[in-house]
Amino acid sequence: HASSSSSSSSSSNSVVDKHLASISRDLMKRFIIGLCPLLDRLDLDSCSQLSHRHHPRGLELLHNLRYLALSNTGITALPSSAIKGLGGKLERLEVMHCEELRALPENIGQLQALRVLNLDACQLTSIPDSVSGMKSLQQLALGYNRIQSLPETIGEMKSLELLEVQQNRLQSLPKSLGKLSQLKILWASENKLRSLPSEVGKLGLLTDVDLQQNQISSLPTDIISLTSLESLQISKNNLRSLPKNIGGLKKLKYLRAVKNQLVDVPATIAELQHLETLWLSENLLESVPTHIASLKRLRNLRLCSNSSLKRVPFDSIAQLPSLREITLDEPHHSEFADALRRTEPLKTIEKTAESSSGGRLRLLVLSEDSKDAKTPEIPTDIHMHASYEAGDHAE
Repeated sequence: HASSSSSSSSSSNSVVDKHLASISRDLMKRFIIGLCPLLDRLDLDSCSQLSHRHHPRGLELLHNLRYLALSNTGITALPSSAIKGLGGKLERLEVMHCEELRALPENIGQLQALRVLNLDACQLTSIPDSVSGMKSLQQLALGYNRIQSLPETIGEMKSLELLEVQQNRLQSLPKSLGKLSQLKILWASENKLRSLPSEVGKLGLLTDVDLQQNQISSLPTDIISLTSLESLQISKNNLRSLPKNIGGLKKLKYLRAVKNQLVDVPATIAELQHLETLWLSENLLESVPTHIASLKRLRNLRLCSNSSLKRVPFDSIAQLPSLREITLDEPHHSEFADALRRTEPLKTIEKTAESSSGGRLRLLVLSEDSKDAKTPEIPTDIHMHASYEAGDHAE
């Protein structure tokens, strides 16, 4: 009898325990949900539990969330309900390296407080027109995807300062880019662009343009209106000439035009008084204008691998007061050395690197008072990404 009573008591206790556990879980759930409105930062980067089967749930409850990271996860979509719930205060959304993410929800534009949206290295093929609703967005990173075109509505994102679309499948850029009056950085390298819309010339605050590794055959003359431009990277395209009025880019510091089909250099290049880096290697140049002597701040000059290059004003180049590095083909080594001895006897040259074929030589130009000092490092890329001109760096 006692045994039966003990068994009944044990069973009863088990039921009570389960009931209490259920109540505890419910209370805990309610407690967590109660805290949700207080949460302002959620970092789920590399969370292995997020996949096509397990998407983040309850995000729509986080009404005060300002930062959300879902990078390096297996998510296949951003829930529309979450976008609607987060639209009020979310300022930064990072969804990078999500290889299963192929599309964005149509209501993405409801993130009206968003300032930074990073979608690098996903599998996106298009961008919805509704992105125009993100009026506060300042940085939009769409690099390393499969995007074939950008919507014209992108021009309505009036606060945009940085647009990254490098390494996609773009064949053109929308004319509406000209409406992005606050845009400062445009990175569109490694696409299939054949031209640049003339409307880009309206972007008076633009400082950095990277169009490397495209199929561009000419630059619009309107480009001289970019009076704030400091860096123009147009290497590995199909350019046969630079705009004759390129001298209008008064603040330009870096001009890289390696591996094109350039046959000459406009005389107006002498007007680029802030130019520090000029890379013209691997083109079809026949001559270099003597006006290059006016580039008082030029530090880094590359003229190698121009097989037709015959007329080079070495005396003028040798007198450039800031020149620290020059890269030439072997036939021109002695010519430059002789010019330096004639015009700048207190300067010497030092070989720093030679290609495996022996055809290219990089020389450092040293003044008398700098021989004992550490040679200043020549900047090779001002971008946050790895240098795009690996082949040229390997000279």
